[in-house]
Amino acid sequence: MFFRMRLGARLFIITSLLILSATSSFAEPIDEGDSKQRVDELAAEFQGNIVMLEVNRSSAMESKSSNVVISDARIHKVGDRYFVLGKGYVPDESEYTWYKGVTIGVPWDSVLRFSAMTPDQFAEYAKQWKEHSKN
Repeated sequence: MFFRMRLGARLFIITSLLILSATSSFAEPIDEGDSKQRVDELAAEFQGNIVMLEVNRSSAMESKSSNVVISDARIHKVGDRYFVLGKGYVPDESEYTWYKGVTIGVPWDSVLRFSAMTPDQFAEYAKQWKEHSKN
């Protein structure tokens, strides 16, 4: 049957198989010790800082994200997934205080990017963002 197929179809199948075999080598599981070391290094970056996470909230219909800001951030493994846990952080002058101090967990695989800032750096960031948002 393979030999009866048109040349284009045979090339497509062969190319697909080559791509699958090449990408499967990239999908090998990460050594648990190596993963633990990277998690520990990341957790050290979070210590004593305010952590702002941009979280993916996309669906099949739209692409969107939002920010979550936490203090006392740490990384916790639940089953096979990692989560960033912390306390909701809200600057004192903010009117949105409903989640201040609330324990928040964000799945690491939903994090698009993060920033770890000292409280002073975050205050400066919030001040500049607020000024920029007025315009």
